[in-house]
Amino acid sequence: MHQLKGWMEPKIIHDIITYIDNNIINISELTQISKSIGYSYSYLSHVFSEETGLTLQAYYVKKRIEKATELLSNHELNITKISDILQYKSIHSFSKAFKKIMGVSPVQYQQLQKQK
Repeated sequence: MHQLKGWMEPKIIHDIITYIDNNIINISELTQISKSIGYSYSYLSHVFSEETGLTLQAYYVKKRIEKATELLSNHELNITKISDILQYKSIHSFSKAFKKIMGVSPVQYQQLQKQK
């Protein structure tokens, strides 16, 4: 079984990353990933962390913020709509997560993008 494990982990990591990247705006909770891939969330979280050095939660948050920066850069949607699209529970939680990673608020980021 141990030999099989070494072969399976890169495929599982690929499946997780592909699922998150392709479904970032449809994921409302991380357990959706485990349901889609067919492994328990705790197993996926453990394997992902072991193989990538990032927690599954951290990767998901990073990808959400990347999508947010893309949406903010288009200047077509307001921050409330982007928060809704990315399924944040509130605009406050979106702004807090965004600022933690990007160092500026979504409003500031959008203003900086308009200046470019």
